[in-house]
Amino acid sequence: MHRAGLEPESDNFLPSILNLARRARRPFQACAVRMREKATDFYESETDHNVATLTTLFEPLIIVFLGVSIAFILIAMYLPLFDLMKAV
Repeated sequence: MHRAGLEPESDNFLPSILNLARRARRPFQACAVRMREKATDFYESETDHNVATLTTLFEPLIIVFLGVSIAFILIAMYLPLFDLMKAV
């Protein structure tokens, strides 16, 4: 009998993590806590890596967006001044 989410055909977990979970469910096994900690450390490091990669990808987009926004504000401020200087 498998627990929900820990089926062998589950795409949510790697086979090595499923194997650790199966071993950890055996009764009276002393290393079950260490196995769970290893799985937790693995997913935590993978999540940290994915977040860092995503942040690295978005940084240039944010810089371009800020540059365009500042350029728009500057043009909106100086265009009326240039029109006034032409009128004088």
